[in-house]
Amino acid sequence: MVAPHGSSGGVTLTYLMIGGGPGAFIGHVHKMAIDLLGKARLVGGCFSQSHEKSLHQAAQWGLDPARVYKTHEAMLQAEAARDDKPDFVVIVTPNHMHYPAAKAALEAGFHVSCDKPLCLTPA
Repeated sequence: MVAPHGSSGGVTLTYLMIGGGPGAFIGHVHKMAIDLLGKARLVGGCFSQSHEKSLHQAAQWGLDPARVYKTHEAMLQAEAARDDKPDFVVIVTPNHMHYPAAKAALEAGFHVSCDKPLCLTPA
């Protein structure tokens, strides 16, 4: 496990989520699994292509609406510049969107959790 930024032992990791908005099954599953460990806390995300749906999901999870973004690119740019930059990004989008989201998160300096393929063909 990667040590949190500025950590000294028992500090909880923080993370962002791309995908997992209202009506999506897998985002809730990932959040529940991470919550069970008690070692990481969701702090923001871009949960849907609809900003209103993302805000709705954030309210359901008790997140600060200021850390809910219209695009994952805007989120990654803003969150990478924070003094309390999250430790990793969880990608729970449909399969065809995993690669661009993972690539953008890695390029922004984040660790990435993605349990699906990053591409759909070997090419």
